[in-house]
Amino acid sequence: MKKRFVFTVAMMIAGVIVFGSVGALAIDYNVPDGSSTKTARFFVMDDYDAPGVEFSMISDDDELVIHVNEDTIVYFEDFIMVRDVLEGDQTLAEVLNDRRMTVTYAITTRSIPPQTSPISIKVWYEQIVTLPIDIDPIDIQPGGSIPFGDVSEVDWFHNAVVWCYNNDIMAGISPTEFAPQGEMTRAMLVTVLWRYAGSANSGNPTFGDVANNTWYSTAVAWAATNGIVSGFDANTFGPNVNVTREQMYTILHRYVEFAGINIPIEEETRVQFADANRISEWASESVRFMFDAGIMFREHDMDFNARPQENAIRGEIATAMYFLNRRALSQ
Repeated sequence: MKKRFVFTVAMMIAGVIVFGSVGALAIDYNVPDGSSTKTARFFVMDDYDAPGVEFSMISDDDELVIHVNEDTIVYFEDFIMVRDVLEGDQTLAEVLNDRRMTVTYAITTRSIPPQTSPISIKVWYEQIVTLPIDIDPIDIQPGGSIPFGDVSEVDWFHNAVVWCYNNDIMAGISPTEFAPQGEMTRAMLVTVLWRYAGSANSGNPTFGDVANNTWYSTAVAWAATNGIVSGFDANTFGPNVNVTREQMYTILHRYVEFAGINIPIEEETRVQFADANRISEWASESVRFMFDAGIMFREHDMDFNARPQENAIRGEIATAMYFLNRRALSQ
């Protein structure tokens, strides 16, 4: 069943609008005390009817029945709310039937099989999803596989790494290792953006510390020529200097402006950072924009700390590119 994904900022930054709670979508990472999770394929029970229940589902091993109601949190693994992408007469039950899901629940009845009203349901993608393509050159599709032993399908960066690898935006540090927790340098970051933008030839770099024959020289020249990056001074780029999170946000924000990607921000979704006093003044606008646009976050960012001085890691830059592309496709 083909679905057109409609994105809102709230979906990407922990459902502030939908649920009014900064922790609503962090449930799978912060399971409430005393609760459990079950991952299985679930099927709609057509013959089950109970007061206040929208529909009920049973796991393929017949070990758990869940009762879904209008308040049940149901989302895809990259934090897109399933109810918000239904089309026409399509029902939630039709989308969830015969799908692999992770159910988080607090208690069950003593019935056989046990029954419960779930706290949340995460629906796992099991096939390539076709997204609408309406801009150029960001014409890139999700899907494929990866050879990396350090990236699991339950990792928050999994989909992004798969997408980046299969579209030649990011490679591993070895044939079998992606190093999602590895830090990013300035050269790495501009090279990722350069590949994403089509690997244009912009001549040679003018920085004294960037030779003309390095793997990143053309990318640095492209990024500098288009105002996406600047050097520490006219002669120093610092290609091997690690990128902090606030530097990464700023560079990505400049790319969004350079590429003419229009991402409207609704005032009620503006993030209030717990560590706002640590954000450099020159980076403040970019940090807020990237979070408000739903492009930047990490598993532990659900507490709305920007952590601007921490070094950026490979898993989050892959995630940023993945969501940047999806926001660009939805404009």
